[in-house]
This record gives sequence, C-alpha cells and structure tokens, in this order.
Amino acid sequence: MASLLFHRVDELPADAQVALADILARRPFLGRLMATAAEPLVELARRGKFRANLAALLSTITIELPPL
Repeated sequence: MASLLFHRVDELPADAQVALADILARRPFLGRLMATAAEPLVELARRGKFRANLAALLSTITIELPPL
C-alpha cells in the first residue's frame, strides 16, 4: 500500500489547489493520503484562503497538535 504526504498543503498556490482537488475528486487513491498544515484547513477555507472542496477532501480525520 502506498503512502503520500503533502507537507504544508496550506501553502499550495491556488492553481495547484484546483489541480489537486480535481485529481482527488476524480480518481480514488488506493493508499494512505496525509497532509500537514500550519493552520486548520477548514478555518482557512472559511476565510477564503484555501479551497473549501479540497479542505473537505483532506479533512476526513483531523489531528491537532499544539506547537512545540
């Protein structure tokens, strides 16, 4: 089983967010898909700084960790 990690997905440019959301919505990923972000994606989507559909696709399970 493959694993794919998107580090700091909250820093993706808008055009990359569109492409990633399109890929994830069209093709099932047979493996583990993980993404890290400095801020909650749902909050960024509410403020219009991140695509809401991509935030929903990536926020199946959210683990929030406090800063070190």
